[in-house]
Amino acid sequence: MSLPDTPPLSLFRAADLSGVVPASTELRRELRAGTLVRLRRGVYLASTEWNALDRDDRYRASVRAAALSLGPDAVFSHQSAAALWGLPIVGPWPAEVHLLVDRATGGRSDPGMRRHALGVTEQDFTTIDNIRVTTLARTVIDIAATASLYSAVATADAAIHAPRFGPPPRLTKNDLSAEWERMLPFRGYARARRIVDFAETQSGSTSESTSRVTIALLGLPAPELQRVYLVGGRELPVDFYWDGVDGIGECDGLDKYSNPRLRAGKSIEQVVIDEKLREDALRRQAAGFTRWGSAEAMNPALLRVKLLELGLRQGAPRLRGR
Repeated sequence: MSLPDTPPLSLFRAADLSGVVPASTELRRELRAGTLVRLRRGVYLASTEWNALDRDDRYRASVRAAALSLGPDAVFSHQSAAALWGLPIVGPWPAEVHLLVDRATGGRSDPGMRRHALGVTEQDFTTIDNIRVTTLARTVIDIAATASLYSAVATADAAIHAPRFGPPPRLTKNDLSAEWERMLPFRGYARARRIVDFAETQSGSTSESTSRVTIALLGLPAPELQRVYLVGGRELPVDFYWDGVDGIGECDGLDKYSNPRLRAGKSIEQVVIDEKLREDALRRQAAGFTRWGSAEAMNPALLRVKLLELGLRQGAPRLRGR
């Protein structure tokens, strides 16, 4: 996992402007004209740049704007740190930025800003582009303790993801365990421990992570992840495989078709055709095959039907939590 390739942004502070026309007058004029967007009080960005950003980059821009406004001593945490580290969450980014502050402050939050009075030491943070953020491991544990179950697992999986081809992961489960122990005691520690134990290095996408959560909540057997079939001289890894029923499960996120970077220059039509040919080849390798989408991955009722049809049997839930 690498840091996100965020486009360079021309963020600026009103306090840094000077000229013949008073800065406040010029800013109001441009805001009315729609050529500027105010990201935080006193921090602005050209609307052309803002409109070109996707949802992830827009939240990262908001965090960077907050850093400009708050100064170099602010330590960003939780989802705000996750965004700067390039970690995914499930659902929309929060409306506010998250900060780690000393316990003595009491955690008072303001509009657009949420402070977590958990204490700050030099072990808790590092810097990304001159912005103080909680360390990668601390960020994962904070989210594991506080976020939704789906989001917590997706974030942890992404942090320790070890691709078959590519650089080694920046974190291991041992790293997360060590950080969990260092932070003790803290609110949500038992929940965070369950997330760390459940996290997998081979879960390759947010959709796969949310599928794993639902499968565990339903009490269905844990699948083997990224089993590889050799078909016609090609290696075809599959998202999920259950040896007991010789069944394959595939979860399709919409990004596979809609994201130009993931299509690698192919048209949507060609991606659909290639996926159909791949599915046909895989169906010949196992006794059963089923496919679901990212919405079904978080819908226990719908996913349950598909997996029971594959031949799986339910037992006691292997994971619990909201």
